[in-house]
Amino acid sequence: MAVYVLNDTALRSWWMLQRAVVKNISGEQRSVASVSKEEFDLLLKCDGQTMIPESELSKNLLERRLIRVAEDGERNDPYLDHRSYDNRCVPNMGINITERCNFNCLHCYEAVDNQIPRSEMSLSSCRELLKEAADCGIQNIKITGGEPLIHKDFMDIAKSVYEYGMTIDRINTNAFFVTSDLCEDLRSLDDHILFNVSYDGAGYHDWMRGKKGAEKDLIEKIKMLVDSGFSVRAAMTLNRVNAGAASETMHRMEELGVREFRIIRTSEVPRWRLNAGDACLTMEEYYDSMLELFRQYAAGRPKIALDVWHFAKVIPENKSYYLAPVMCAADDFRPDLVMCGNARENITITPDGDVFPCTPSPGLYKSCGMEFGNVFRTGLKKILQDSDYLAFVCKGVHAISDNDKKCASCRYFRQCLGGCRLFALGMNGDVLSHDPTKCLFFENRYYERIKDALPGYRCMNNVD
Repeated sequence: MAVYVLNDTALRSWWMLQRAVVKNISGEQRSVASVSKEEFDLLLKCDGQTMIPESELSKNLLERRLIRVAEDGERNDPYLDHRSYDNRCVPNMGINITERCNFNCLHCYEAVDNQIPRSEMSLSSCRELLKEAADCGIQNIKITGGEPLIHKDFMDIAKSVYEYGMTIDRINTNAFFVTSDLCEDLRSLDDHILFNVSYDGAGYHDWMRGKKGAEKDLIEKIKMLVDSGFSVRAAMTLNRVNAGAASETMHRMEELGVREFRIIRTSEVPRWRLNAGDACLTMEEYYDSMLELFRQYAAGRPKIALDVWHFAKVIPENKSYYLAPVMCAADDFRPDLVMCGNARENITITPDGDVFPCTPSPGLYKSCGMEFGNVFRTGLKKILQDSDYLAFVCKGVHAISDNDKKCASCRYFRQCLGGCRLFALGMNGDVLSHDPTKCLFFENRYYERIKDALPGYRCMNNVD
């Protein structure tokens, strides 16, 4: 017999997810997982008071670190106690608090054209939205822009996240307004915040960002963030102009103590097409250049993780990698699997309150006249109960195979699930069509080429 308490784990219930645990409450990003009725019933008894017989079930929960033995007189933090929400579960929300920016990036995905966006969410509107998010059981908040640190009420918005019992898992920023005082203020709230910063290539950053001196300043600000104890992930948008600088840029980030380097192909968003013409790499050029980067990576002793968007992510600690296009094991396929797991778990809100499935999507969806709802007109809870947004992100992959003959007959569909909806829309003009970038990946067997480029590394999600 023993008395247990919940171990950094909260008990929650949503529509269609009645028995859930929220893990890593005090960490960088909270995660939501379903548990069995027997597990949930036992977790409800782990209150620091109830004697519980030792069993295989209690041993299992201890091993998974969902519970721990209580110290004398210890009780659960009230936040961990069971709560129910009257809506569907969406664990993460990205808030674009402002479209204003001190840069004028050539490839900004927020913009439909070269007009400079100016919308901004007021502090009162943001606090109202955050309160409603907490009332819906949202756990993690991503703050983005524009440039979020330019908002005069940024720190009040950040404090509001924690006031309502949520956490900031990341801040997307160009880092220009990072100061030692800001670092100190944010550390007083939470030292687990991840900073996503953009570094568009050694020698090319100023051009991409439309700001002279931006690269020099960014290097200084990254060092400041790392020295303050924050985790930093640097992202480079890759195109014909800056592609040759990828390796140098990655090594520079590793030297600064950045934990992860991410490469994102500069995509065909409306503004980039206007400003750069055919500067987008073809997907084949993108994939091939990344194979060469993998070869260079494997030949060294890297400490920095390398995440190539829509291609593969390499983890140096255990010499493993994940194939980004492989979304599912073939044997686990079901026609009702959602079209995009990322969109199902994340909701994006613009400064005007418009709702979109993912952070890079507003510009393209707007240009195609696609709308999903507005939190200021209908309320967030209503959107998470019954809305065009919910209907879209919960749509099963059968909608793709029913609509697209290529997907319906493809042997890889059970693993790629049709690919990315944003690529399908941008390249085919049809959000329910196949994603050509994934067709290229599988049909040209890039999964085998990645294996050859990363000798000694183990694939964690092989193509069946």
